[in-house]
Amino acid sequence: MTKTADIFPTPSRHNLSLADSPFVLRVGIDVQTVSAVADSIQRHGRRYLDRVFSPQEVETCGGYDAEPHELAPGLTARFCAKEAVLKALRPLNIIPEWRDIELVRMPGGWVGVNLVRGAKTLAEENHLLNFEISMSHDNDIAMATAVAIGFRQPEDES
Repeated sequence: MTKTADIFPTPSRHNLSLADSPFVLRVGIDVQTVSAVADSIQRHGRRYLDRVFSPQEVETCGGYDAEPHELAPGLTARFCAKEAVLKALRPLNIIPEWRDIELVRMPGGWVGVNLVRGAKTLAEENHLLNFEISMSHDNDIAMATAVAIGFRQPEDES
């Protein structure tokens, strides 16, 4: 049986780094104004929604028939989460499309991440196994943080 101490060595005053850890940890964060997303929905309507969000994301936030000001808070938080995931993925050659990153409401109310196409390829190339998301919105500000964990490969420099 593997003990936690075997996987996560206790830092000592001589070893304050987890550089030798078998894990890779990546973090991304983003902040946006809700009014900017509401303006985009107002100006471009369904074309904007379909370019950036999955039908499930739009429905979770109120549906295609909802007014822009009703949709905008939840969709802005999801936009921030997509940006945060991108920052954790650190794309160089492959730039995923917005819909390659889907935020899915889980039964307990938290949000999970579903990666497809370009985003999934980047995660696999970077040996990232799991993403956790925290997002919030209040008044005209929305924000999200993405944390990714994976296994370090011998050639990794991260």
